[in-house]
Amino acid sequence: MNYRELKFSSIKITTNTDRVNEHYNITPKISEILANLYQDAVKGKKSTIKRLQRYVKRYSSIPHFKNYLEVAYSAAGREDKAKEVNEWTRREHPEYLHAKISYANSLLDEGKPERVPRVLGEQLDLKSLYPDRKEFHVDEVLKFFFTCMRYYLAVGDEENAEKYLKFMKDIDPDEQMTKAAQNKWLQYKMELAKDHWDEEQKRRRTVESQSYDKEVQTSEPPAFTHELIEELYRNDIYIEDEILRDLLSLSRHSLISDLERVIEDAICRFEYFREQHNEHEEWDYDGNSFLLHALLLLGELRAETVLPQILRLLRQGEELLEFWLSDLLTEELWQIVYKIGKNRLDDLSEFMKERYIYTYGRTAISSAVSQLALHEPDRRAEVVAWYRELFRYFNSHQQDDGLIDTDVISMMVWDCMDINASEVEEEIQILYDAGLVESNMVGDKREISSSLCNTDHQRHVREVMDIYEKYDTLRQLYNKPPKREADTATNGNNEPYKFRELIGGQQKSEQIYAKEEPGRNDPCPCRSGKKYKYCCIRS
Repeated sequence: MNYRELKFSSIKITTNTDRVNEHYNITPKISEILANLYQDAVKGKKSTIKRLQRYVKRYSSIPHFKNYLEVAYSAAGREDKAKEVNEWTRREHPEYLHAKISYANSLLDEGKPERVPRVLGEQLDLKSLYPDRKEFHVDEVLKFFFTCMRYYLAVGDEENAEKYLKFMKDIDPDEQMTKAAQNKWLQYKMELAKDHWDEEQKRRRTVESQSYDKEVQTSEPPAFTHELIEELYRNDIYIEDEILRDLLSLSRHSLISDLERVIEDAICRFEYFREQHNEHEEWDYDGNSFLLHALLLLGELRAETVLPQILRLLRQGEELLEFWLSDLLTEELWQIVYKIGKNRLDDLSEFMKERYIYTYGRTAISSAVSQLALHEPDRRAEVVAWYRELFRYFNSHQQDDGLIDTDVISMMVWDCMDINASEVEEEIQILYDAGLVESNMVGDKREISSSLCNTDHQRHVREVMDIYEKYDTLRQLYNKPPKREADTATNGNNEPYKFRELIGGQQKSEQIYAKEEPGRNDPCPCRSGKKYKYCCIRS
């Protein structure tokens, strides 16, 4: 870049040192000495310090040698001597910009930013600081701007700090000082984000869910009307489409009753199957797929009468839900609730008000309701009213620790942003002001308001599939190997002898994801304390 041609904020920036050399009587020989000394000064060697001390005495009218001596002392860890030299330089050369900049940076290092404007001028502007100068060396300008950026970061003025960083990038984005400023900016933003995150985590409220129903636990398998239901216990996600078609061709009423018994079996034999898991190393957390099959079949049947049984399942608490469903809670259950419960919003609303419900049981309900507005726009007003009523309920019960879950509320706000529910902005702002909305998840008040009103932003419309498309998608997602005969042998009690890795539990991350990406059940790398599948994977 030709700095001679660059005019910046009423000053000219140049790489030419003629004006400075002329002002301080720096001859070509002295200029060469200075050029050779700088690289040694930044190493802080004792021999260099002694050489500089001699040059300072010999060339007392040239402040550059004192500046290099200060640099050398600082590099050697002798900050007291560096300060002495800086004071000496400012006293003898009060107009020397590098000494001013060095002093300003020492004030910032000491946590005294309020004193910086006295050193660099109240306006922090080179032209105001040196009204008689029209030309500045690029090194002077970049160091001055870097220090100004540091000052504004220290006083919390991000807007002006970013302005000075932009100035530096406009001058030379590849210069070392500009890169140092960029790193300083990023470090500031990371520390700010961490402080904000830590503070928000202190305010975060998560409901401790109730336990599963222990009184109904048994080891006895249920009796089914249709023998074909046993196929749900023998097959994983590679269940043949022909079996699904045969099941769906059965009497609707009796089939739905049998599928309800399958859901009840997952509840009543939870301890039994969990014990089987503990005894069989081949069975990872994934367990059996019979519950998944039953839920998907009920969704395909649009079996609205089964909604109470679905909600009973979601009341069983984290331990049981994670054991049986895990990823299904956020990835698939919304679609089942959408198909079964979209005409029973009042029932879903009452469930959302229940206390001690597992976080991701409730968020699946919200996801289903928001998707209703996206897939059936004529019902949007009904959906918006659903959210308004719930937000008002939460606002009136802010102190209820069995109800208020900031993760649930934040994800509901997220769902409202997806449908541009600007009508509930007032209720959301009240929740936000009460600390019940996690800005790290959905943004600050301004961002929330913008998303609620911005109809142009990309909406998270999730595809509603038929059961055959859903199984194809699941097979691709989990990339499961072909089924082996040994895997489906049963002991006559509905469960396999060898429990294969089936959908719905903690998978080994290397089986599904590339090594550089965390597994769905691994801790999220953003350090939220949540599993990856419930946090940043959503984006």
